[in-house]
Amino acid sequence: MERKVSVNETLGTVYDIDSEYKLLHVSNKYVDEVTLFVASTYYFSKEYTFTESFDDIYESLQNADAILDKSSETFVLINNQDEICCTAKILKKMDCQCRLPIEKEFGFNLNYFDENHIYEFARFASNGNISFSIIKKMLLKMMQLVPIEEMRTFASIDKEVCRKLIRLGFPLYELGTSKFYIGTETVPIGINIRELKSMMLGVGK
Repeated sequence: MERKVSVNETLGTVYDIDSEYKLLHVSNKYVDEVTLFVASTYYFSKEYTFTESFDDIYESLQNADAILDKSSETFVLINNQDEICCTAKILKKMDCQCRLPIEKEFGFNLNYFDENHIYEFARFASNGNISFSIIKKMLLKMMQLVPIEEMRTFASIDKEVCRKLIRLGFPLYELGTSKFYIGTETVPIGINIRELKSMMLGVGK
C-alpha cells in the first residue's frame, strides 16, 4: 500500500538534482512529513514485518525524531509535485547526553571517542521508484553540504542489504550482533565516508 506524502519546500533550502527531482535540506528541525513517509515506507513494505500497528510505529518514530532532529541534517528528495520520494538524515552526536540510535538500540557507548562530533546515517527510505543514479546524486549532495569525511560515522541497516553492499565493494563494516529493529533484522555498521565518496564519484563514469 503506497502512501504519497508531500512536504513544504519553505521548511529549508532546496537544491536541484535534475529536471525531475529536488533536494530539500532542513537543519535542526523536526519535520513530521518525513517521519510519516519513513513510517509508511517501512510499514507497508513487503520486506518488513511488524507486530505493532502502523499508528504505534508512527508514534514511536515521532517521539524519537522529535529529540534527534534537534541536532540533525534532514534531506528530502521531492519530485515536481512536491511529493517525497526518498529521505535520509545525518544525526550529530553533540554531547554525552545525546544518544544516537546505534547507542540506544545496540548498546554502543560512543562517549569514549575524542572527536568533536560523531555522526549516524538514519531514516533512509525510498518509494522504490528512484534510480541508483538519483540516489547517488542525493548522497553526494548530502556529503557536500555536511562535510564528514574525517569523522566517525555509523548507521544501522538491514543485515542482508548490508552484506550485499559489502560484496559489491561498499566501505561498510559490521560492528556487532544484529537485532530485529523497525521491521527487519538490522546490523550496526561503521562507514568509511572518504572511501564511500570516492566510490560514488567513480560510479557511472
